[in-house]
Amino acid sequence: KVLAPAEEAPAEAPAAAE
Repeated sequence: KVLAPAEEAPAEAPAAAE
């Protein structure tokens, strides 16, 4: 997902979700 919101917790940056 290119426009994946932080709420979706993108697999590209799982650490960014926290």
